[in-house]
Amino acid sequence: MYGPNLVADPYVKCDLITYTSGPHKADMNEPYINIYGFQTLPANSTLTIQIPKILRYDSHNIDASIKLSIMEETWGYNDPDIQLYSQEISYQRTEYIDEDDKNYDDATPNVTLTNSIINKVTDITINDINLTSAGVTTVIFEVDQTEFADIGRSETVTCGSHTCSKFNKPIQYFIINNPSPALTDLESFTFPDIATPQYAGDFTFKMRFYRSNSYESHIQFPVTITPEPLATAPTFQFDPVLENETVLYPNTLQYHNVIFTTVNALPTGTGSIKLTLTGGYTFNSQYCTLATAPVVSAYDGRLIQCQVDTSTNIVKIYNMQAVPASTQFTFTFELTSTSTASTISPLISV
Repeated sequence: MYGPNLVADPYVKCDLITYTSGPHKADMNEPYINIYGFQTLPANSTLTIQIPKILRYDSHNIDASIKLSIMEETWGYNDPDIQLYSQEISYQRTEYIDEDDKNYDDATPNVTLTNSIINKVTDITINDINLTSAGVTTVIFEVDQTEFADIGRSETVTCGSHTCSKFNKPIQYFIINNPSPALTDLESFTFPDIATPQYAGDFTFKMRFYRSNSYESHIQFPVTITPEPLATAPTFQFDPVLENETVLYPNTLQYHNVIFTTVNALPTGTGSIKLTLTGGYTFNSQYCTLATAPVVSAYDGRLIQCQVDTSTNIVKIYNMQAVPASTQFTFTFELTSTSTASTISPLISV
């Protein structure tokens, strides 16, 4: 709820009351929403109330109503909640949505992010989306519900050239309602300050469009979040302790170190690191040792696992306690090279 005369700290609160007995018993045993947490309102105040995700009745041409009551807490009375004003708001659902239209159509809109990297804050823009014709009155943008953080709630958010409201989890909606100027048939929408998740991948976002409260279309599309590059490239060198030679001998196992520093923290137990080496070197040995600074402990009694796959030149490190950001890892491997150039280094993907 918001309006020019509304003052609340930090925001207006809403409770769904479903009690059938007691001091807050719902009228006629029907649930209601109690809105509170604001200071005294002057007379003739204009308020906007937005309530997301109300399930509508599954038939059309049925009269329905919403009862709006303005209450005052008067503790000297037997009933402390006194109704000052009430009004029935009636409407009829004339629209019928076909079963197929309840599903989301897969779409591939032009999506741009100001920052597509994990653990960042980004604006997401849906560019030049075709609304078929002008006059769409409501746009709902639903943020992925799985890994994206709570978007918070606010009633007047600048969404590109539009003003919108946003609702936190479990809703995760940005809503543009009755935009001014009116929407044309080709529009771009920007939704700001969305925290990207801790993990890279494709995440499902959804948009719904309505025209004068009638269904227009539903679409869903992927938003891609990418890993963060290492601040500096990994270091590759002969191991100074185990390798007496600094000359590269072809087709001979020699000890080498791969050294790098993490950018983001890794969670306890489920975090892992994968190293891929390509370009002149191969793993012909399962040898693998690890040192970290600061020290990272094993998650359980199996110790930290260093799994070398000689067929793919991939090493996986896992079973770690939480790894802080900016932790230096030093791996020691036995590698074979077909080259005799001592300056050759493999391409290392972390």
